[in-house]
Amino acid sequence: MESVIKTGKLDIQFDWLARETGSDIDRACFADLSLAVGESFITRLEDVAARTVRNQTRASAYDLAVWLASNWWRLRWEPEPQNLKSADLDWKMAHNLAAVGGGYVWPNASISSEGSILSILVNQSQASADFEPVNYLANFHAWITASDFEHAVDGFIEGVIQRLNSFAVADENLALLWNEVLSERQDAAASQWRKLEALAGFDPNQAPEGMIQSLVDGIQSFGQDGIEEFAAGTRQGVADELSKIAALGQGAPKQSGGGARISMPTLPKSRKRSRGSNDLLQTPWQVAAEMARKARKAWDLGDGLIDNKKLAGVLSMPDRYLTSRATAATQIPFGLRRQNSTNVDIYLNKSYSTTRRFAVSRLLGDHLHFDQNETLIPSTEAKTTRQKFQRAFAQEFLCPYDALTDKLGTSAPSEDDINSAADYFDVSPLLVRTTLVNRGQLDRMSLYAC
Repeated sequence: MESVIKTGKLDIQFDWLARETGSDIDRACFADLSLAVGESFITRLEDVAARTVRNQTRASAYDLAVWLASNWWRLRWEPEPQNLKSADLDWKMAHNLAAVGGGYVWPNASISSEGSILSILVNQSQASADFEPVNYLANFHAWITASDFEHAVDGFIEGVIQRLNSFAVADENLALLWNEVLSERQDAAASQWRKLEALAGFDPNQAPEGMIQSLVDGIQSFGQDGIEEFAAGTRQGVADELSKIAALGQGAPKQSGGGARISMPTLPKSRKRSRGSNDLLQTPWQVAAEMARKARKAWDLGDGLIDNKKLAGVLSMPDRYLTSRATAATQIPFGLRRQNSTNVDIYLNKSYSTTRRFAVSRLLGDHLHFDQNETLIPSTEAKTTRQKFQRAFAQEFLCPYDALTDKLGTSAPSEDDINSAADYFDVSPLLVRTTLVNRGQLDRMSLYAC
C-alpha cells in the first residue's frame, strides 16, 4: 500500500567505489548512491544474489548526473500527466529514474512539477528478468520544494564534475550540458523560454519556435502565471487554444457560444498569493477549503445546497447559463478579466449542469486567491498547485464536507448514499467520492467505481 509523506527534503548521497573495468568515466564515477526524501529512501532495495536489503544502489553517478542535467527543465516545470499509467514514452524517459539506464537497474520513481513544489512518486519494482540483480522496495508519494530540488541536484552534479576533474578524465558532455543549463537559469529570457517549452511538454529546442513565441507574446496580453498554467494544461495544442481564446476575447461573450459576463464578488480579508510565495506548499486544499467556508459565511449561503439561482446571484449572471447546453469550442473552461477586475467573461466547454457549476466555482476560487491583475483565469486539468486549489475550493464551496457527512449519515456510504448526496448538493457523484477519498473515508480505488 502506498504511503504518503506530506513534505520532505531531497537528499542525494554518493560514496565512491573502486571499479576495475569499463571506461575512464565508468571507473571514476562508480558509486554507492542513495536518494531519499526525509527518512524514506527511494533507492531502498533487495540485493537478490546477496540476499540483503540496503538503502543504496551501486551504479554510475555519471549516468544519473547526465540524465538530471539533460532533463532539468522538464523535471523542474513539467507536471505529471492526468493519467500517469498511460503517460507516453517521451514523458517517462524525461521523468522516471528507470530511464537513466547505462546498464544499471534504477528505481521506478517519477519526478514531476506542481509549480513551487515537486512531486516524487515511488513504486515498488521487481526484477523483470532473472539477470537483474535487485528489487526496489520503496513505495511512497512525497513532495519537496522546488528550491530543495535545485539545491540537491546542483550539489550532486557539481560533485560528479569535480570527481571527473580530480581523475583528469576527459569528458566535455556533462560539463558543457550543465554549464548551458546554469547559464539559461541565470538569463531571464532564456529561462522563460525553456520553462514554456517544458510546460508544453517539449525538450529544449524541440518545440516549434512559433508556438513558444506565441506564449511569450501571450504573457504580455494575458499575464505570466495564467499563460504558464494554460501551457501546462493544453500542452502541445497550446498555440491553437491560445488563438481561440484571443479571438473570443475580442468581443462580448455570447451564451450561444458558451460565454457569459459575470461580476466576481469580494471576500473580506481574502488571502492573496504573491509571486514566489510558498503558501500552497503543504496544504493547498486546506487553504482553499477554508476560503470556501469563509465565502459561504460572508455571502450568507448557509451549509446546504447552493442551487443555481443562488450561485447565479453570487456572480450576477442569469441562472439559465448554468443549465445551457451551449459550449465554447475550447479545450478548457476559462475566464478573461476586463478593465474592471471584478468583471469577468467566462467560457465553459461542457454542457452538463453539474460540470458547469463546478467549473464556475473553480474560476471563482481562483479569482479570490490568485493574482487579480492578470487577464486570463485558466481552469485546467494539469496537476499543479493552482489546479488543486481551484478544485478544493469548488468541492468545499458546493459540497461542504461537514454538511456532506451529515447528509450521508454513515462512515461507510453505499453507492446509493453517494448518489443521493450528489443529487442533494447538485454535484457529480465523482465529486462526492473525491471529497471522501481526500478525507480518508474511502479508498482511492473507489474513484474508479462505475
